[in-house]
Amino acid sequence: MGIYIPYPSSNHTTSVSDFVITTLTSKWPLTAKKLHYHIKSYQNCSYQGVHKALKQLLEFQVVEKVGREYFISKDWLRSTANHLKLIEQQYNKPNKAVNNTFIFNSLEEAERFKNDLHWNHLYHGGPQVLYAHVYHLRSPIINTESILKKIEKDRASNNESFIIVHGQTKLDKHCKHFYEQSGKNNVVLGKILENDCELRVMGDTITQMYLPKELISQLDEFYDSASINNLELYKLYGLFKEQHQIRITVTINKEMANLLKKQILQSFISSN
Repeated sequence: MGIYIPYPSSNHTTSVSDFVITTLTSKWPLTAKKLHYHIKSYQNCSYQGVHKALKQLLEFQVVEKVGREYFISKDWLRSTANHLKLIEQQYNKPNKAVNNTFIFNSLEEAERFKNDLHWNHLYHGGPQVLYAHVYHLRSPIINTESILKKIEKDRASNNESFIIVHGQTKLDKHCKHFYEQSGKNNVVLGKILENDCELRVMGDTITQMYLPKELISQLDEFYDSASINNLELYKLYGLFKEQHQIRITVTINKEMANLLKKQILQSFISSN
């Protein structure tokens, strides 16, 4: 899902999806019938072709639909803008490791940004292996319906993950079961974080999220006391929305990424 939006032309190599996106940048919301009417004025295409393109764009959450009308997803615009910022930094410093720092005012904002990077990697780069080290597993209990659909799609694909988790509560075990149902996700619980941050590595990109100690303690308390049969999710959502300064650093460094991957894999070897 890139932010590239071509302008209408007679070039037949431009896909119908591109024309749909281009049209929706200037006119929205539109029904499929109205989209076809606008697109066919500069590109020969069938209504069925427009409908097929819209179905694909909905699947990748590039567009959204309310009733019978379509418009571009603001989440897609935000996530692709973030991704392009990282690419721009990489090209501006071709001989150096790229390092960017982002500050957020809540765990909710930080998680949204981190997940945007994750899904962009999958959609841009195809099947990739995720390596991660976290305090507690937060999926599927905290995610929205749209994120859960992405997770289900991810689980049905060729993507594999190796996740080591500091916590080993009943709730962590419940989430571990969710992850491992696909057979391609590997999770180890009860591993102390060697660094003072949560870590995620995909390809050459390293994402580190630094949580304040107060928030970590509050999360530990929730997971320690949580009952699977009677989850008080409003408490967890409250922690996600609570005001905390959270720092995320995004580093593009092949050598460092490979080293961190090996360290995470070693945790799986030592646990067997």
